Amino acid sequence: MTFFPDWTYGLAFILVTTLALVGLLVPMVRLLNRLHHLNLDEALRFVLVVGTATVTLTAYVSLAAGAWALLYLQLGAMTDWRSSMIYSLEAITCY
Repeated sequence: MTFFPDWTYGLAFILVTTLALVGLLVPMVRLLNRLHHLNLDEALRFVLVVGTATVTLTAYVSLAAGAWALLYLQLGAMTDWRSSMIYSLEAITCY
């Protein structure tokens, strides 16, 4: 493949992953609002809100890294799944 098609795949993929993040954040915010309004001890509410946000965003980063790893494999930029996944996780987390 040439540079231009590879670059366009990357740009389209950035758009798709950004839209997926926004799409996942909406239900997470709704859930956090419900947890925030529960009549619970303040410390327990804090743990539930922070824990929910952390687990949700960690799952998103894992899915995004897996999707990027798959794209690297499809484009031939990487040769195996393990190195592709490690590279995409490093790239997402700024090395």
